[in-house]
Amino acid sequence: MNLKTKQHIDRIIGPGLCLLLTAYKNAQSFFNRRRSNLAARPGKILIMKFWGMGSILLASPAVRQLQKSYPESEIIFLTMESNREILSRLEICSRVETINTDRGLITLFIDIFRLIARLKKQKINMVIDLEFFTRFSAVITALIGAPASGGFYDRQVYRGYLHGVRVPFNRYWHTKTNFENLISKCAAIETGANTLLVRPRINSGDRDSLQKLLAENNITGGERIIAVNINAGELAHERRWPAHHFISLIEKLSKNFKGKIILIGHASESAYVGTIHRALPANAALDFSGRLSLGMLAALMERVTLMISNDSGPLHLAAAVGARTISFFGPETPVLYAPVGENHTILYKNIDCSPCINVHTGKIVRCLKTKPECLENITAEEVTQVLGDVLRY
Repeated sequence: MNLKTKQHIDRIIGPGLCLLLTAYKNAQSFFNRRRSNLAARPGKILIMKFWGMGSILLASPAVRQLQKSYPESEIIFLTMESNREILSRLEICSRVETINTDRGLITLFIDIFRLIARLKKQKINMVIDLEFFTRFSAVITALIGAPASGGFYDRQVYRGYLHGVRVPFNRYWHTKTNFENLISKCAAIETGANTLLVRPRINSGDRDSLQKLLAENNITGGERIIAVNINAGELAHERRWPAHHFISLIEKLSKNFKGKIILIGHASESAYVGTIHRALPANAALDFSGRLSLGMLAALMERVTLMISNDSGPLHLAAAVGARTISFFGPETPVLYAPVGENHTILYKNIDCSPCINVHTGKIVRCLKTKPECLENITAEEVTQVLGDVLRY
């Protein structure tokens, strides 16, 4: 089941389920007026964030602070199976529970209800829903039935009144700050002191595997590397800087940069990366798409001279390990998703219709133009000039 189908199901079925569960919750609370205080009874805390490795990385400082504030609590993180490894490497929770949406719809629903039943038995003390405005996560919050819960709220997006603590998502704040605010309000703790993302664990085996792959491609230990991520996640491919711009940039870069240029990407993105790689002059770049594990990718990010990327999860991974980056924004705004930390150059035109992605509408792109001018207008020549200033060839 692809992401668009999941979003469609959430929009069509979700509001009705939220309405029914809100009515049930109101009736239940009328007869049982109990209150919960997390600080008094830390117990077990469930964090939910299903989609987006980048969002999980942006939430990591606040979750780490929650972990430090309640060391006696068991913090469980509920996410998609594809995010299990990044959470394992961030080490910000006691354990990870996952949902696998790659199965059929009936199997998925059975797995979800089994998961909810298992979590109910564990007597979760609080659920903190970090999803922006999906009804799916609100429904799971209600069905788990924890005595305390919190999530984002907006009158324009009906999710029922299924969270005990409802916090606005401020579209003028960075997403990291919004996560910190939500967790702070839910757990009655101070967040925001950590300015950097949590650095994921990189093992010696990850570095050894990367080094072996680099050596197989005649890249020496001291050679400079530029990693290029031409992809954007399944949520919105429209965030990709146009392919012809990437081709022009890499052609120019390969003539001036004394080092290697590596194209990266998940195995599912290999076909798209391959089309651009084949359009480049021979030996202009190496195609590593589908060849890097998450650990190897993180090891590459700590090794590179520069990461050039669209707005995506790998961009935030690069920021988390301290890489210098250049990134492109257009349909989404850097106000919300700029890489965290220093040594980041952001290219964003801020034209009258940008951004057109909104967390309140499921991040569905509605471009008003015949082509995405917000990204088309960032030229390869402009980026080349920026590269000259950053790299000082």
